[in-house]
Amino acid sequence: MTAQNPDFDALIDRIEKFEKERLWEDAVYAAKVYLEDTETISLHEKTVLNIKRLKGLTARGLFDEALILANAIQENSKLSVEEENIVFYEVSKIYENTAQEYKSHQALDGLAANYDNAIIDANYANYLKQKASVYKMSSPK
Repeated sequence: MTAQNPDFDALIDRIEKFEKERLWEDAVYAAKVYLEDTETISLHEKTVLNIKRLKGLTARGLFDEALILANAIQENSKLSVEEENIVFYEVSKIYENTAQEYKSHQALDGLAANYDNAIIDANYANYLKQKASVYKMSSPK
């Protein structure tokens, strides 16, 4: 969060509350409205809000829209390692839920490369759970 924009900080707090309560539609809507209604928004703020939208769209099962947004985030943003990890994780979930396990593995490989080259962060447990889930889905029954 940034100390320079109290409106943005308050919005992030509100979105995180929605996420904790699993009110994904509210989280996506709040981020989208801020992005549309704010005339001057930094690239960092835009990236943070789009990642929040991505998480909400994925959680709501709107996989086509989420994948388009994930691609736009990756193309139009200079992502930190943590932000890139979140995007890889969400993309892996999208592909897993659309029965495209191979692409899910590819997204997880991108995530693994970041973990091989960086300090393991709080999302590492999510990575391991997602990797196990994808392997379980793609194993012969």
